[in-house]
Amino acid sequence: MLNKLPLPYETHRGKVTFPKFLLAVLAGSLFACWLTWIIYFAVFFLLHNLSWLEMPRLFPWIIFIILAVLGVVNELLSSIRHLKIDQNKIAWTKFGGREIIISRENIKAISWQGEKITFETAVERHTLNLSKFPLKEQVIINHLIIRWVPIHALSSELQLAIESQAALLNENPENIQQASAQTNFRKLRAFRAVSFVCMGIMFVVISITFRKNSSSSLLFPVSLLSMIILFISWIIWQLTNNRVIQVDDKGIHYIVGSRKQQRTWNEIEVVLFQIGAQRILVWNGNRYKALYYNGMDNDEVNHLAGTLEKYLLTHGIAYAYG
Repeated sequence: MLNKLPLPYETHRGKVTFPKFLLAVLAGSLFACWLTWIIYFAVFFLLHNLSWLEMPRLFPWIIFIILAVLGVVNELLSSIRHLKIDQNKIAWTKFGGREIIISRENIKAISWQGEKITFETAVERHTLNLSKFPLKEQVIINHLIIRWVPIHALSSELQLAIESQAALLNENPENIQQASAQTNFRKLRAFRAVSFVCMGIMFVVISITFRKNSSSSLLFPVSLLSMIILFISWIIWQLTNNRVIQVDDKGIHYIVGSRKQQRTWNEIEVVLFQIGAQRILVWNGNRYKALYYNGMDNDEVNHLAGTLEKYLLTHGIAYAYG
């Protein structure tokens, strides 16, 4: 049982209000507009050499209306109005009031495909689409479900992961060694030096060009190019700041340059490891802090992730990998 997420867990997505309906129409229309012109130009490219075939003028509008309607219908039908997980069952209400109830003991297998979770019983199969939920709630729901379903319903890899995590639940957080990872500042120092020199030179060039009242045709392009180089140098300067991520018995520490931020374990509600984006999202309330670990040593990052996972388990904090 999770300390911060005790069962039953319940979330309400609300009814389809007029603003939500307008947003669904806008989303469907934008998607339809984008896809319409792709289809239109693709068909036109294939048929433009056939002189006896003429593209109807209403053809793009017909495609647009069909795709817009399909987009709105998909937006509404895929929405989950209400979701509840308790000790014995999971239930959710879809568009139109249709309720799906699955008993925990009847689940034979479960699988994940992106943001969709498929539950299989002996007689039926149901898919729970989490795409309309906020990212924080997706992490919480996935974290709960993977530990709520019977362990025999999980894949062999997940079974091993759950069993190894169960052994950590009784571990005292004070016995866990702290871990940290940081960027290689020696490698970044050269980039920072070059970007700093470029910013200085471009600032001087821009100052000179603004002071001159020359009508030379080269004045504007030189000023514009100097501004672009100055902006790029500033971005490099910001991106090459030394970064440190550290976890210990007090919480998570994130140091960027001379700035230090800390989240204690009591403040942290949800954590998401985004491997592709090379960052860790830490939620406190409805807002999250992104901790970037790109440019850090892989071994240090792996050790940090393992240690962080131990702390999250022992403090009962929901987390997931994505």
